[in-house]
Amino acid sequence: MPPRHGPNTLRNYVSTHETIMEQFFREGFVESDALELVSAGNGVFLMQGVISCKGGLVCTVEKLMETVGAPDRDNPRIQTFRYSYNVSVAGMHNLFRYDNADHHGHEDSHHRHAFDPVTGAQMPGSPEWIGEARWPTLGEVLREMSDWYWDHQH
Repeated sequence: MPPRHGPNTLRNYVSTHETIMEQFFREGFVESDALELVSAGNGVFLMQGVISCKGGLVCTVEKLMETVGAPDRDNPRIQTFRYSYNVSVAGMHNLFRYDNADHHGHEDSHHRHAFDPVTGAQMPGSPEWIGEARWPTLGEVLREMSDWYWDHQH
């Protein structure tokens, strides 16, 4: 099994993604998956779109993956180099976002932004540096969304 964010074949990446999404569909948390994975040219792949979940929760995904190692046109090895998972309540405010956009002053750029769900204001201490070791997978972000949903049901 490859490291969490290490290189992976495109087929294995897609298969793993589909398996995880199916688990969330079976649980009833994910209601629709409108993510698309396309070639952006020059060995770069783009995954982007929206995952809609219970309670109007939405995860907007943008991931850039590059081909690494020897080229294989049929099943290239890819690795994520840029990502953003933005979680919000549809028509309202952001709840949290993980990304590795340029943030300065840390050994790497992996961060978690937290927002007040009522006002949309960024919370004190946000963005929080999480580092590469705590960089979540998309499945882990969906699990955090699910936990937030069930914790905030009245």
